Amino acid sequence: MRLFYGFDCSPVLEQLKDSQEKIMQLSSKGSQTRWENFHLTLLFLGEVDLQAAKSLGQLFSKHAVISLQLEKLGIFRGSGGNIVWAGLKENKKLQGLAEDLSQQAFRSGLINRVERYTPHITLMRRQAFLPGKSLKDLDQALEAQVFQVENAILYESVLTNRGVVYLEKEKFSLAKL
Repeated sequence: MRLFYGFDCSPVLEQLKDSQEKIMQLSSKGSQTRWENFHLTLLFLGEVDLQAAKSLGQLFSKHAVISLQLEKLGIFRGSGGNIVWAGLKENKKLQGLAEDLSQQAFRSGLINRVERYTPHITLMRRQAFLPGKSLKDLDQALEAQVFQVENAILYESVLTNRGVVYLEKEKFSLAKL
């Protein structure tokens, strides 16, 4: 199974949809992330055993509920077009959780290496701006909204004839300290 851990982004869904629409208005091409697929990835595991992936879930109870804040829009550039994303204000609790999860997955043999964590919510793939337009034209496209995450979710990524679908396999509560 193709699995990853993440957070649901429904508390900021309307804001993400609004930002996505503003990006589309300035784009000559691109594929929008379906709204039901908005999420904040904590760790992508890839093709791994479900039970082995679930075994990582115990560490979430050692981390407190986290308040996150949308902060900016950003771009990962690629040969097939840009990936446009909504970024979060730096958060030590989130970074600590992501680091602990990666380290545990590495020690368990579920991933081959620990990579730098860049928290983001993908809004669009294979994107290109219209001539004369750029990310600078979108500076005000993301309101700094705060939202709280109380559960980490183990998702399965399934490719269907209507695109990628993310299925919730299990939910793990963060500590309410």
